[in-house]
Amino acid sequence: MAKHVKVTLLLWAAAAASWAVFILLNPAGLEPVMAVLSFALTIAAVCSLAVSISRKVRSSVSPYLVFAVTDILIGVCVAAYAVYDIQTSTGWFAGLVGVLLLIFVVPITAVFLLADIIVWLVKRPKQ
Repeated sequence: MAKHVKVTLLLWAAAAASWAVFILLNPAGLEPVMAVLSFALTIAAVCSLAVSISRKVRSSVSPYLVFAVTDILIGVCVAAYAVYDIQTSTGWFAGLVGVLLLIFVVPITAVFLLADIIVWLVKRPKQ
């Protein structure tokens, strides 16, 4: 089994476990921490899945580039939906989901993109 596939399976298992703890156990006082951890592991798992699939299709593609593009797509889609939700919602909790997505998910994608750039700069081949 390839290294990327193992990492993907591990990330999906960790994401599922964190969501299970977050939803079923709901530790008191740790809701924001568990939300950030669950979202971060899920985003990392999706990006890792994209890297694994792209490496199976074409082995010469850069995993850093695939991770970054997937992360950017997730961030843009989530931000667009958050703005849409804030603009169109009515009622008691109007736009709450959009605000929560902007608070929790968009910064996570930005941190992942920054980490991807740093790792790529450190590990890129020297010319």
